[in-house]
Amino acid sequence: MEWLNKNSSIFVLSDASIDEYLAILFIHSLQESKKISVNSVSIVNADCIADPAIDTGWKIREYLGLTNEMPLGLSESRGWNPFPWAYRNDCVTFGQVDALKNLPSNPNWPPYADGDQMLIKYLEQCGEDEAVLLPLCPITPLTN
Repeated sequence: MEWLNKNSSIFVLSDASIDEYLAILFIHSLQESKKISVNSVSIVNADCIADPAIDTGWKIREYLGLTNEMPLGLSESRGWNPFPWAYRNDCVTFGQVDALKNLPSNPNWPPYADGDQMLIKYLEQCGEDEAVLLPLCPITPLTN
């Protein structure tokens, strides 16, 4: 994990399960001790329910005060839902924890930011430099 030891801007692909929300929080916690940052997060509608998943992602950013520093979008790519329905409901449950449930939703949504365009922009900005992608879900947006 050489990228952890240098300035890195990470693009995260997530399908909004609890472990993925926690992974994003963990990476964010490394920002102060390392020279890394989360450039953007694109939620892939694979093992989640798109609307509550992106709303919960927004509320996490709102709670941390990161709504401007960590853009969030929704990919048009569609995963195949390999997990049972109850698993996909985790994004709803997590959005109702005490710390998040009373936070406001993004007043400008829908429509959501285009996660695929965010990924393209990130890759274009990296140019010849190293791009750091962290797929926490199916890599469907990379194959489309």
